Amino acid sequence: MRGTDIDELVDYLAYDDPGTAGELLAYMEMTGLPVPRRILRNIFVPHWEGKTTEIDLLLIHTTGFYVVESKNLSGEVYGDESGKRWEARYPARGGCDIYKFDNPIAQNETHARALRQYLSFYCKAPVRSVVAYGDRCTLKCVRRTADETLQCHYRALHVQLHGIINRSVRCLSAEEVDMFYLFLLPLVDKDRDAHVQRLQAKQTKIAEAKKAGE
Repeated sequence: MRGTDIDELVDYLAYDDPGTAGELLAYMEMTGLPVPRRILRNIFVPHWEGKTTEIDLLLIHTTGFYVVESKNLSGEVYGDESGKRWEARYPARGGCDIYKFDNPIAQNETHARALRQYLSFYCKAPVRSVVAYGDRCTLKCVRRTADETLQCHYRALHVQLHGIINRSVRCLSAEEVDMFYLFLLPLVDKDRDAHVQRLQAKQTKIAEAKKAGE
């Protein structure tokens, strides 16, 4: 689904901003999906606690809404659906480096839940959760007990979503797809600074707790 120019741009971005590079890869995989469809990136949906939660990518299709969490990781990924923190392990001299991150299944379900609540007055179309991983990572031990969340690598995202779309009932018209796109468009980048500050405060708290436990 990707051309040479896009691949070169992704490689360029990956050095300084792997998150943006991953979102671009996921976005490109979704542009080939059946129309009518619309895609939004980085939308900040009001949260039931009075805050906002950020959705990396949102696909609006006649079969519903697809909330996509992008995790552009490499190395070996370990996690449990019920666990709060996951980790990616990278080979290093004398052992391995470990990068810990929030459980993406739980994280994205929070995003999907916020969107369901935000749309509940206007629409009852399904809101599905999708977690897309970097093509260079291996899901070594990711234990699950439910099937509500689709998990796949970027390279498989188009095929996986296409399969779900083909099996799903159309619940939105083409006009409604455009209507909800315009309805959600004002949420793009809204409250970004406040959201980033909250994430930084959370990361600082985690680092301080880790240091205190050493």
